[in-house]
Amino acid sequence: MTLPSMRVVLLAVQIVVAGLSLANIIYFRLNNLLAPSQPEAATSSAVVAIVGLTIAAIGVSRKATAPRLPTILALLIVLTGAAGFVPRLTAVYEADVAARLRERDDQNAEQIMQNDLTRWSTEIDARLAEHRVLSGDEAWALLDAIRASGLRYRGLVNRRPEAIALLQKAMEGKVFDPNVIVQGKRPVDTAPRPLFLQFYTETIEIGKRVHAVRAADWQLMQMLAVGADLTRPEAAALAADLGRTAKPGAGDFITLD
Repeated sequence: MTLPSMRVVLLAVQIVVAGLSLANIIYFRLNNLLAPSQPEAATSSAVVAIVGLTIAAIGVSRKATAPRLPTILALLIVLTGAAGFVPRLTAVYEADVAARLRERDDQNAEQIMQNDLTRWSTEIDARLAEHRVLSGDEAWALLDAIRASGLRYRGLVNRRPEAIALLQKAMEGKVFDPNVIVQGKRPVDTAPRPLFLQFYTETIEIGKRVHAVRAADWQLMQMLAVGADLTRPEAAALAADLGRTAKPGAGDFITLD
C-alpha cells in the first residue's frame, strides 16, 4: 500500500474510532442521568483527549515518514478508543471506593452502637445494685442512645430491641425516672421541665405538625408515659394523644388521629 493510501486509511480509522468513543461517552452519560454523581472531570478529560488525539493523528500523517506512520497512527487510534472508556471505568472505580467507605462507616457505626449499649448495660446494672437514679442529663443521654440504636435504615443489625430492653429494665428498677427535670438545649427551651414532657415537645409535637411522627419515638413516648405524672396541666396534650389511634404512615412514620 502506498504512503498516501495508508495515510487515508489510517486517518479514516482514527476518525471512526474517535466518533465511536464520543458516542460511547454520550451513551454512558445518558444511561446514568439519575446517578448520584458523575465523573465530570474524567468525562471532560476524555473528550479533550479524543479531540486532541485526532488532531495529533492528522498532524502526524502529514509529517511522519512511511516506516513510522503506521505505528504512530495505530498507537493514536488505540489511545483514542481507550479514552472513550475512561468515564465508565472512572465511575466503576469511584463506586467501588464509595462502597468500601460505606462499608467501613457501617462497621464503625455498628461498633460504636454496640460499645454504647454495652456501656449503658453496665451502667444500669451498677445503678440497680446501688439504687442510684440517673440524673436528668444521664436519662436524656440514654434516650438519645436508644433513638440512635435503630440501624436498620443502614442495612445493619437493628439494636433497638436491645436498647428498649435496657430502658424497660431501668424503669422497672426505678433508676430511670421520666419525671426527672431536664433543661432542653434548643433556643426555645427557656425553662426546665420533666424529661417526658421535653421528649414529647421535641419529638411528638414537632412530628404532629407535619403529620409524620416517628413510630420509634411514639413507642418511647408510650413507655415514658407509664411512669410519667400525666396530671400536670402541661401534660394535657400528651394525655390526649395517648388516647388517639396511631395509624401507619409513610415509611417508619405514623399519624395520630
